[in-house]
Amino acid sequence: MAVVMQFTRPERFRQAVTASLKKTYPADAYPQLLDLLRSPLARRMTAIWQQQQPNPDLQAFAAGLKQTAPGAQRLAIVNRIDQLTLASDNTGTLREALGVAGVPMSAKQIDVDRQAGEKVRQARLVLRLYRYRDEPEDQLREYAGMLASPVLVRFYESVRSGMAEAERQALADLVQTIQRRGRK
Repeated sequence: MAVVMQFTRPERFRQAVTASLKKTYPADAYPQLLDLLRSPLARRMTAIWQQQQPNPDLQAFAAGLKQTAPGAQRLAIVNRIDQLTLASDNTGTLREALGVAGVPMSAKQIDVDRQAGEKVRQARLVLRLYRYRDEPEDQLREYAGMLASPVLVRFYESVRSGMAEAERQALADLVQTIQRRGRK
């Protein structure tokens, strides 16, 4: 675990995101971005995610989804928010890390990796539905509209690019370190 922590320090990601924003996000867009992020709606939605870990009723909520699925509209809105924030963009797969390091994977390993990615996406959806459970659909729709603004789309793309680069490099460094230790 210490080896993983060595390569996934927050500084690595912060530096990569900062570099990506400097490189790809226009400086003249920051005032409009800040106005959006300071809006009451953005502040409320951000506060939802700044809460501490979900309370214990998350498991009950998840079990309840199996019996009473969310409405199609609500699910579509929550999925749209997820897509716009790139929250479920699964950049750090084992397959990618090993590919960067030049290590082949068997078909079985690829399938296990794909299944794990799907489980993570499902867990993120349940968590997002849980976090937004008390928000009216019209507010979620308005939030999705705000997230779809060109200023925020470009911002998230820049952030995602920096995160993906830091993650790729961290995974490649981790795999190479493990390989070196295996040769000793």
